Amino acid sequence: MGRPSKEKLKEYKKLETKDTKICSICGELKPLFSFGVQTSGRKLSRPYCLDCQREKQYKQHYDMTIRDYEKLLKQQNGKCPICSTTKPGDKTKIHFCVDHDHKTGKVRGLLCHSCNTGLGRFKDNTESLIAAAVYILKHKGKK
Repeated sequence: MGRPSKEKLKEYKKLETKDTKICSICGELKPLFSFGVQTSGRKLSRPYCLDCQREKQYKQHYDMTIRDYEKLLKQQNGKCPICSTTKPGDKTKIHFCVDHDHKTGKVRGLLCHSCNTGLGRFKDNTESLIAAAVYILKHKGKK
């Protein structure tokens, strides 16, 4: 849709209630729970909605859009390619993590929070990952 002009935003602001707010990026009237909360200073809701914030972060960090994310998730059949879960994480992790090569920035796929954290701990070191798998297989079934 594109960012609304300042004049349009002022006009839209008249539509706000105590339970709704206009997003400064998409210009849509949304419920307050659709906005993040600024933690510095007074507790105020952010000027833009969580969808726009997510779009902004994907573009800034991974040069991708939410549409790119959804296309990639569809290619993965809505699952983590490592553990095959369809759940991104706990209650606070509602989206899969964008896994990327930290050297090149190239997006590799979408992982659940657990698998993304696990890979991160190994710092993409394939020798260590293989050694960990061998270790687990070696001790599988032992008491």
